[in-house]
Amino acid sequence: MNTVLIVEDERAILELVAFASEASGFHALKAGSVAEAKEKLSVEKPDIIVLDWMLPDCSGLEWFGNQMERPYHLDSSFLPLFLDQLQCVQSF
Repeated sequence: MNTVLIVEDERAILELVAFASEASGFHALKAGSVAEAKEKLSVEKPDIIVLDWMLPDCSGLEWFGNQMERPYHLDSSFLPLFLDQLQCVQSF
């Protein structure tokens, strides 16, 4: 079974994305912050990481960028989670 790590600080959105992921056949791991995501990654290696842009302890985009700069970056695909089109456009 493929695993998805969902990093989202808003509980309702986190639960909704986890529910949809599990309904699609994924094993869903949930994290409410970058620190919590790092803890999950120390134990499991997800196939996909769904990452919120604005998190309480670090920008999701900043954390993503840091992962890609490391020589041993994660072997996971990242999927940014945006609540509106303006956030999506501004991130690029």
